[in-house]
Amino acid sequence: MTISRTSLWVRSSRGLCTPLVVCLVLLFGTPLAGAQLPSTLTTPRSRALDQLRDSSMRPIPTAPPAATARPDSTWVPDRFVTVPGIPSQVHIPAHWERRLPDGESYLPPLTGLTSEGRVIQFPAGAYPPADHRLEP
Repeated sequence: MTISRTSLWVRSSRGLCTPLVVCLVLLFGTPLAGAQLPSTLTTPRSRALDQLRDSSMRPIPTAPPAATARPDSTWVPDRFVTVPGIPSQVHIPAHWERRLPDGESYLPPLTGLTSEGRVIQFPAGAYPPADHRLEP
């Protein structure tokens, strides 16, 4: 009785077939065509993909409603003003001013900055409206 090399190879490779299928399933995360594996089998790759999918499908958190300005307040943007006794213009940062009943505006304490880097303090108090005054 002679055994051909082909039949010997087929017999010896049958024992490798099942471990090969299991390795491929673990590697690629999906069973091959015709392979029946339990559905509870998960791989690190499939868990990572599930986590990624779940985190991307999560609802986007909503921001709280924007704070509305008080009706008696006015927003004054950044400005450069000329101040008596100062040779260059002074940068006044943006700020809110509260309108007073007499038509003036109440300003918070402000810090101005000259182009030379000099800091100038302006005290809080009642001033004319921003579009009618030369100082901050």
